[in-house]
Amino acid sequence: MAVTVPGVDVRHAVPSQRTATMKQLRDLNRLKTQAGPVGSGCDMARQLVLEHDLFAVESEIRWLDHVEATLARHSRIPQGAGHPPRPRPRKPPSTKPTSSTRRETCDDNAGTWEGRR
Repeated sequence: MAVTVPGVDVRHAVPSQRTATMKQLRDLNRLKTQAGPVGSGCDMARQLVLEHDLFAVESEIRWLDHVEATLARHSRIPQGAGHPPRPRPRKPPSTKPTSSTRRETCDDNAGTWEGRR
């Protein structure tokens, strides 16, 4: 990802990626319109593949929106500030056996299930 590459300005890379992705979205929509209604199994397969590609491209656009929002948020935070809060220490798990620690096995000879602790 461009964030990890030295010398790459992510704020310029995201709009370039968005332009390319929007072109791809227009192309896929054009292909879907040209395909027309589904009439055969082959047409249906083509339609489903086009729709898969459309969903993937739309997802990438939403992800690019998220990247831009994240970059905007971080550009407003002064350097060195805004470290995430430390997580609270967790309680150690209980060592008492409970119903969730029970293992269930199948007795193949009898064909019945039995619980073991």
